[in-house]
Amino acid sequence: MNITIIGPGNMGRAIATRALRGGHSVTFVGKTLESAQKAVDEVRASVKEAAEVSATTVEDVEPGDVVVLALWYGTNIEVAKQLVVDRHLALTLEHADGHSLLIVLGG
Repeated sequence: MNITIIGPGNMGRAIATRALRGGHSVTFVGKTLESAQKAVDEVRASVKEAAEVSATTVEDVEPGDVVVLALWYGTNIEVAKQLVVDRHLALTLEHADGHSLLIVLGG
């Protein structure tokens, strides 16, 4: 599974470490490419095995199968709005009965 983690801080790195150890690939998204790359380097060093982990920015992100917002409260709402409005992304939950629920964050 491809996991996109928006927020390369302590929480994002902890989630990424566990996901990578579980065999998943991770993309860190930071305000700057440098902050995301720093998280990549730190996580690669701590996992100590072949890890498929990369870095990008919000403007260039291609969301994975799962998107994790590992951001401070308040910041996460603004980033989610940017992803939904600027990138035309939204969360869709599929139900077994064929119905789906589209979730768009507003404020």
